[in-house]
Formats: sequence, structure tokens, C-alpha cells
Amino acid sequence: MNEKTRFMLALIAPAALVLVLFQVVPILTGANASFRDWTLYDPKRTWIGLANYIHVLRDAEFLGITSASPGAGSFSPSFCCR
Repeated sequence: MNEKTRFMLALIAPAALVLVLFQVVPILTGANASFRDWTLYDPKRTWIGLANYIHVLRDAEFLGITSASPGAGSFSPSFCCR
């Protein structure tokens, strides 16, 4: 590895580290939490798979909100683009 390559890596490494710490890690943590039955007051984190997503997609209130929004089912807020 020549000096120019090491210099470029030294400039890119801090930005890549910040990107991983503040974007990738929270996304993966949130994805992991979405597949678990996890509450703040109960430290048990039981794996439930897709049950949370199935529950949301069968919820009448959620379906009512998404069908009333512009775009017929898009996840945009209902107060936008009237």
C-alpha cells in the first residue's frame, strides 16, 4: 500500500466510522427490536418473528389511516398534500 492510498484511507476512516455508529447500528438495532416482544419495563426480549408486522397489517386503525392518506395506501401523513 503506497502513501497516497494510506492517506486516503486515513481521511475516509473517521467518516466511515461515524456513518456506521450513527446510521447502520441504529438501523440494525431497530430491525432486531421489531422482531421481538420487547418493552422498556421488562428486560425479557422474546423472539416473535413477524408477529409485530402481522399485527400492524391487520390493525383496523392502521389500515384506516393508510387508506385515507394520499396515494391510497402510501405511508405519507394524512395532513400532507390536501
